[in-house]
Amino acid sequence: MVETERISYRPDIDVSVCVLTYRAEPAKLFATLASIVCQRGCSFEIIIADDGSAGFCRSLLEKFFAQQNFHSYTIVANPYNRGTVKNTASAFPVMRGRYIKVISPGDFMYDETSLLRMLRFVEHHQYCVAFGCTYQYQQAGEQIYHVLGQLQPTNLESYRRKAVSAIRKEYLIAQDFPTGVAFFTEAALLISYTEMILGRIIYGEDCIYNIMIADGIEMGFLDDHFVWYEKGSGISWKPEWDQVIRADRNTYYAIIAERHPEMRDLCSWKIDPEYHEGEIYEAYIDEYINEAELRQERENARYMQRVDHSHLTRWITSGLQYADLIG
Repeated sequence: MVETERISYRPDIDVSVCVLTYRAEPAKLFATLASIVCQRGCSFEIIIADDGSAGFCRSLLEKFFAQQNFHSYTIVANPYNRGTVKNTASAFPVMRGRYIKVISPGDFMYDETSLLRMLRFVEHHQYCVAFGCTYQYQQAGEQIYHVLGQLQPTNLESYRRKAVSAIRKEYLIAQDFPTGVAFFTEAALLISYTEMILGRIIYGEDCIYNIMIADGIEMGFLDDHFVWYEKGSGISWKPEWDQVIRADRNTYYAIIAERHPEMRDLCSWKIDPEYHEGEIYEAYIDEYINEAELRQERENARYMQRVDHSHLTRWITSGLQYADLIG
């Protein structure tokens, strides 16, 4: 049995925004920070947790925050690379927020009211965890960016209807779920689930949400703009990381099987489909995928009419300007 690490914290503000970095491109990091420092209407701090980047330069970040006249920040520089899960956990002992928003360089808050709108939503509905609309974008050339839409999950209607049984199937069988950057989580909950996977899962820090769904924790959906997500930049998009990501995925299914014996057949099939019967799950996935394309096209068209691209342009431009100025 893996011995879990205990993490403690003392909340006295609304939100801790944890920016996870590893060899971050300065322009992307500054763009992300620019989208955070201007948040209004709630109390928040920024924690930058770096996972042992060679040549990590604390002074450049301090210069950025000084120029922004922003003082509620903490920099946690890990001496060596420990993996995303432990890097995330390294921010917990210094944080002060009742809620945690985790984000990475290249991903941005949608606009200046993102944190406030999400905070009001979870407190009004008493959710411990929620996600909001996430808009994927991609660089198409020098300073040319395309907003792709491609909302995740593809079936948002299940969350609108609070169809718990359907959500569990979509999450755990079809693996159709929100991107990690879309989440906003009560700190105590995120810490407890992170403790559960410490030492077992290395890079998939957002695997905890799959375990939460298996545990029956209700997940709120803020049907409104929340974050911008850069498609193709994280390790999940890189083929050379497939084996590592698969190992983390298999581990969270093993954890679910330990906690929920009634799901062992599903988990065993997900971990090793060659040696476990899974026709019923394959049939469900085939039907789900057949419906997903039309469903996603319809949802994307509706949401894209409401998207203001100027916010994305503002953050990217700010990042480039700060990188030139400070660098």
